Amino acid sequence: MLPLLAGASLIYGAGMLENGMVMNAGQLYADADAISMLRFAQRGLPVNDETLALDVIREVGIQGEYLSTMHTFQNFKTEQSNPTFMNRDNRADWLAKGGQSMHGVCMKKAVEFLATEPKEIISSEIQEKVNAVISKAEAEWE
Repeated sequence: MLPLLAGASLIYGAGMLENGMVMNAGQLYADADAISMLRFAQRGLPVNDETLALDVIREVGIQGEYLSTMHTFQNFKTEQSNPTFMNRDNRADWLAKGGQSMHGVCMKKAVEFLATEPKEIISSEIQEKVNAVISKAEAEWE
């Protein structure tokens, strides 16, 4: 987390277990979820008259609550991270929905993804050129 908050653009080790000797597709999804929340934190929060909401603070006062204000309603969905796999339900709701662990949810997603047909993202012409380069390099190493 600290390298990311310091501005690093590469996060190493997503999905890795056993000191990088093992990859786990479910762990990769879980790590991607955590990384998305860290990236949200990395972007920072805007500080301006609208986000400071000093007028709302004055109106509500020191002993009031802010959850029911229109300002909170207008901003709460964009000013918090929104993980895909981490469950934020209370325990009773989580149990009512099956009580599946985050790892279980991520493994299910990984299995679904791995079962889909891969998309062609490189044209056959480019793929042939890449294969030629690889074949040439392999021949030189023999």
